[in-house]
Amino acid sequence: MVDEQRLVFPVGQFGGMVRGDGPGDVRFSIRRGDAVWTVESDPGTLWLDAHGQLETLATTAWTRAAVLGNRRSLAPVEEAKAYGQLLGLKLVAEIDPDDPEAVDFARTHRLVPRAHGMGNRSDDPSRFLAGFPPDQVATFTWHQWRLWRQSHLEPSLWDGCRRMVADEQGAGRTLDARDLLTGALRGLHVMLGLQLAYLDVARGGGA
Repeated sequence: MVDEQRLVFPVGQFGGMVRGDGPGDVRFSIRRGDAVWTVESDPGTLWLDAHGQLETLATTAWTRAAVLGNRRSLAPVEEAKAYGQLLGLKLVAEIDPDDPEAVDFARTHRLVPRAHGMGNRSDDPSRFLAGFPPDQVATFTWHQWRLWRQSHLEPSLWDGCRRMVADEQGAGRTLDARDLLTGALRGLHVMLGLQLAYLDVARGGGA
């Protein structure tokens, strides 16, 4: 998949805006692993945009073009410079969920939940909810929900996928780790956009 078609994922935990003395002196604090980066407003805003826009995710693949197209106030040269800074700091990653690189990404990153699980409902027991009621709530399949809830207990997202496969096998059910990962990555921007989770580097290292 060419770069323009790969999905863009933000990496790191948002620490908030850091304001200086001047009215326009605003920076963004982002922790990635044990490093904390304070970036200028332009790359910081693009990093937030990389989480996805919920109103368009159903019809738009969240690629580099989608991220950059969302920030119309920046000139193309400024956009490219700001986005390049995020790539250089590894605060965004571009991944094809169907490519072997997706497994490499999952081995070096983990998914960390930051919201409440809400279980399922009797009218649709196959779907499980998570979020911040009443507005920031999304539904997921049983496997997506479990991966969101507990994969962070393993060193990496890939280890979390493999642990789920082992658990299913122990219960006499079949689950493919690669299919689980692909589906998780394709639906991940819903979690990121609603602030239900964030991506960080794997424990014990990572990219």
